[in-house]
Formats: sequence, C-alpha cells, structure tokens
Amino acid sequence: MARGELTFKLLPLHEKYGPVVRIAPDELSFTHPDAWKDIYGHRVGSNHNVLELPKAERFYRTQGTLPNIISEEDRAHHGLVRRVLSHGFSDQNLRARESVITGYAETLIRQLRKLSVSASDEGPSVNMAEPDLVEKILQKKDAWNLSDDEIVGNAAALLIAGSETTATLLAGLTYLLCKHPQAMGKLRREVRSKFKSDSEITLTSVLELKYLLACLDEALRLYPPVPIGPPRTVPAASGGVTIAGHVVPGGTDVAVWHWPMFHYSAHWDKPMEYRPERFLQEGSASGPRYAGDMRYNNKNGEHSGDRLDLLQPFNIGPRNCLGRNLAYSEMRMVLARMIFNFDIELVEPEDDWMEKQRADFLWRKGPLYVHLSPVNV
Repeated sequence: MARGELTFKLLPLHEKYGPVVRIAPDELSFTHPDAWKDIYGHRVGSNHNVLELPKAERFYRTQGTLPNIISEEDRAHHGLVRRVLSHGFSDQNLRARESVITGYAETLIRQLRKLSVSASDEGPSVNMAEPDLVEKILQKKDAWNLSDDEIVGNAAALLIAGSETTATLLAGLTYLLCKHPQAMGKLRREVRSKFKSDSEITLTSVLELKYLLACLDEALRLYPPVPIGPPRTVPAASGGVTIAGHVVPGGTDVAVWHWPMFHYSAHWDKPMEYRPERFLQEGSASGPRYAGDMRYNNKNGEHSGDRLDLLQPFNIGPRNCLGRNLAYSEMRMVLARMIFNFDIELVEPEDDWMEKQRADFLWRKGPLYVHLSPVNV
C-alpha cells in the first residue's frame, strides 16, 4: 500500500480467484455485484443482523483528524451533519448558484486564452465576497449544536473532497480524450454544433450533451478519482454478517475497491479500453444508476455484457458522496466550455501519464502538459 501499487495488484487477484479476495489476515476485497449494497447500503432483511457496517476506524480516525462528515461513525450524528450540509448541495441551491459556477468557468477560459497566446504569471481573478456554505453553517452553529472543530473539519473535508477529485477527473478525461482522437472529434462535433456562444452553455443546456456525459462516465470508470475501496468493519460483537453470499466474521474489514471493480472483466467488455459508447447503450432506466438495478444495462449491442449499474464512483447508501450533483455540474460545464473554446493536444503524445501513476487514497499524479489552440467562436 505504501508504494501505491495495491490498487493495481488487486485486479489480477480477482481475475484469478474470483469476486472475493483476502488481502490481509483481517481484510477482504469484493468485486461481486451484491457487495455494493451489502457493505455500504442499509442492511435489511432476515439475513442482516447489522443495520449498517461502521467505517473502519484505522482508516478514518487517524491521529490529528478533526471530526467531519467523512470520518463520523455515529449514525445519528452523521445524519444530523449530513442534513445540515445537504442544503448546500441540493438541486435548488445549484440552480440558485449557477452564476457562481459559470463565473469560475468563464474565469478559467479567460485565463487559458491569455496563456495560450502569451506567457503570463497572472493568477485568476476570484470574487471572495460570495457567501458560501460555511458562512451559512456559522450562522446556524448554535441551533445545530456544531462545535468549532466540526465546522473546521467539515470545511477542510469538503475542500479536499470537492476540489482535488473533480480536478483529477478532468485531468484524466483530458488525457483520455487526447489519446483517443476519434472520441475527441465526436465530442467536438457535439459541443460545437449545439452552441453558438459561451453564454449558451448553461447547467441546463449541457444536460442535452449525451456523448459528453458518456465521456465523463467512461473516464470515471477508467480513472476513478478515488481508486481505493473505502473500508467498513464487521462489528466484532455481530457474530458475523453475510456479504455477497459469504459469511464474514466480526472484526474483518471489507471494501469494494473502485479501480478493480471498474476493470473486472466479468463486468465489462474490453475493460482496459476507453469506449464512451458503452454508456450510450443504456437500457430502460434513467437518472442516477443504482447498483443491482439491471434496467440500466442494455441487453443488445457491442457492449451488451457491461454492468453499467456497478459504476458507483460516488459510492452508495446513506453515506454516499453529498457532492455528486455538484461534481457532475462542474465537470459538464468546464468540459463543454473547454471543448467549445480550444483544440487540445498532448505536448508529449507518447507519454503514458495515466498508466505510470500510483495510488493511495487519491492518485499520485504528475503535471499533464497540453497544447491549447483557441478556436474562433
């Protein structure tokens, strides 16, 4: 794990031994479809004697960590903090704050246009006076009974979770599109035929870009921003629980590791290849995919064996990522405006930027150098 290689070593182990692999004396990795719900979801039914598997303390409660929604173990208090924070991530709030997202996207494009024609060390202009989620929490901290440590801890957690992961995915997607010129060309045609100006690119209008969403989802599969599996612990006093049909004793840490699950050949056709088209063949269901709902999986076509329902980069259950909708909104907006305004090429096309990375909780990624050629729009 210290070398950042375990994520990649798990896949051949699963390919050889199947959907359950023991990776330590008291730790299991799962790629079975049922593992998503059995580990991270609400556990209901006669065969489930534990309502929810707690987060692994060794992973989330490291020394010096301030309390936050990611590390909180107590179900009741986690629910309270989640309800407090959820207001900032609601669809209604996203629509109300669209001008903020659009403003940052415009600043990015403006600065990149400057840098694409002349060297400059000028930083982007940022409006620091805009009220944010933390300000609202500070106003209600007494009513919600939140400590100063909780506010600081959650602010830091949201900053890291909301910035680094989105930036990582956009960097990975840029690399993948540059490595696959056919996909890049198809995306350019979709974006540039849809819009005539930047002002037309809104949070609502980008929802109509089906191929852009497919490109994003396929990048999330090949290069999930969090490649590891967030571990849960089977309570020692539980007498064991059933996960994916296997009885797992108390005291065992269990997880679905994202990168192996998203590359497992039992679930994906040509799993190592970047093929956005696999996400254009979805079945009868629409909206967010739910693990185990087979309606999302098309029974026909080239990728008929793909388990699209198993792509869960934001996790599932009562502790899934609060920022899912915000992340998709940001990524769609930034990607659409980047493709609309620039032709993008790798500075070193032969450099295997993604393939040579290692991973801890996040990727150990180096700089990605690209040429930006402004498009006359």
